[in-house]
Amino acid sequence: MLADETRISPSYTAGEWRALAFDTEQDWNTAIAIAEDRIGRRFLDPVQAMMDSDGVGSWCGFAVLAIDCLLIETLYAFEHGLPNTRNQSRKAFIRFLLASPVFAAHFDERTAADFYSQVRCGILHQSETVDGALVRTSTDCQVVSLTEDGGQLVVNRNLFHQGLVQHFNDYLALLRGGDRTLRANLRRKLDAICR
Repeated sequence: MLADETRISPSYTAGEWRALAFDTEQDWNTAIAIAEDRIGRRFLDPVQAMMDSDGVGSWCGFAVLAIDCLLIETLYAFEHGLPNTRNQSRKAFIRFLLASPVFAAHFDERTAADFYSQVRCGILHQSETVDGALVRTSTDCQVVSLTEDGGQLVVNRNLFHQGLVQHFNDYLALLRGGDRTLRANLRRKLDAICR
């Protein structure tokens, strides 16, 4: 079990999480703030700072996508109340892309599976995309597409990241709106983190 003083986000400790009784809306507001602080301040804010940095922003596509890919599995685990995605990464990743209202319009089974293997696994395991997948920032590129000959996956890292931020904000809105399933799953996930 994590010690009470162990930080589970930049602003909150395991003890603060364990002190929540979840019997008032204030407790739920605090729980949601912890999740927002954990994901936002640890990951999304640093990614945005990197993207906004002069001289770095145009060259950080792989770093942005590496963090985004890490977050996809994390958000899937939060949304489904999973302690982790061990031995479920591929399934979790593809399901996330196909079920997310933000990403579902851009992905089908093939492009989701290709994104998982060519981008997520390539970047996280080899520090590069594989099988010819391309990372772009061009304003005329969609979130994800295939080259004209249908052979290569093309990812717009700016639009992909914006989509992930939108998905996270939508998730927080559902939590704040009282979605019982998402709240129960958030509690289960953060309980597992604090063990």
